Amino acid sequence: MSNESNCRYDAFISHVPEGDWSKIAPLRILSFDIECAGRKGIFPEASVDPVIQIANMVTKQGMWHVIDFFVVLNFL
Repeated sequence: MSNESNCRYDAFISHVPEGDWSKIAPLRILSFDIECAGRKGIFPEASVDPVIQIANMVTKQGMWHVIDFFVVLNFL
């Protein structure tokens, strides 16, 4: 199964931005932060430094509510 697709650039239809075409779906941003038990002064390496925490945050354009999710790993 291939994830590749082909589409001719001259096959696209550009609609005038009016009515339903003037609206866009709210943008959602998903951010990740991975914390490692790294060595002082050295950038963490996957083969040496264990991951101790993974966090993500979802924000939706125009909303004040933020969805947070944290995973704390017990590596000791």
